[in-house]
Amino acid sequence: MSLAGMKTILAIDQSTSGTKAVLFDTQGNVLARAAREHKQIYPRPGWVEHNPEEIWENTVYVSQELKVTTPEAFKELLCISITNQRETVVVFERGTGRPLYNALVWQCRRGQAICERLNQAGYSEILRKKTGLAIDTYFSGPKLRWLIENEREIYDATKKWAGSNRDHRRVLDLSPYERQGFCHGFYECEPDFVV
Repeated sequence: MSLAGMKTILAIDQSTSGTKAVLFDTQGNVLARAAREHKQIYPRPGWVEHNPEEIWENTVYVSQELKVTTPEAFKELLCISITNQRETVVVFERGTGRPLYNALVWQCRRGQAICERLNQAGYSEILRKKTGLAIDTYFSGPKLRWLIENEREIYDATKKWAGSNRDHRRVLDLSPYERQGFCHGFYECEPDFVV
């Protein structure tokens, strides 16, 4: 089948085990696929990390592999759809875009003591009422709090950026915030820094 002139869609699934790319036509037929696993990092029992640089390299690799094997299909690429690991956290340096730490994966339980502290302080019901969520290490908040408490230089680097950019407009996609336990009320999202 000739792909010349065919409009296509590239879907990238960046999942827990690896990165997959699938090229579709506008009818949803699969034209080509590529995949590459990434290393799982377990620094301690219950802790799970990924190397963000490796994830990026794999994303570029699978996309390029499809472009090389079906170059004519990329000439009419309509869009790229990307899925990710949702509650996995990566903290970046603003100026360079380089990660400051490994990705803390959604499975990582290193924030357990933080969750216990929040539950003991009575925040469980507050969070549940505002977001419908339980306090759990699955979500991003405890992971970010762990970084603040345990990797001070990372916190200082992000704090310095926030303080130096007061005059610049920031645009955020607030849709994941409620899901991750940071705020409530999608359209009137006011951050709740409970964690």
